[in-house]
Amino acid sequence: SLPMVISADRTEFTFQGASVLQGNVTLTQGDRNLRADEVMIKRSPVSKQWDELIAKGNIHFYAPGVSVWGESATYS
Repeated sequence: SLPMVISADRTEFTFQGASVLQGNVTLTQGDRNLRADEVMIKRSPVSKQWDELIAKGNIHFYAPGVSVWGESATYS
């Protein structure tokens, strides 16, 4: 899997539990991109891998052949 590049104006990043990114959040992995006002990343307590990603506000997800806009999105 390709590495993910994350940027935001403010972050509360942890390797346990949930991390919160706020303001001009951008997540890029290869040719997939997500932009939002706020993103919460929840980690599995067992595997420590990302379990769920919850995005809020001015969401734009785009990848080859798809462009989606919305106010909230959940990926798990």
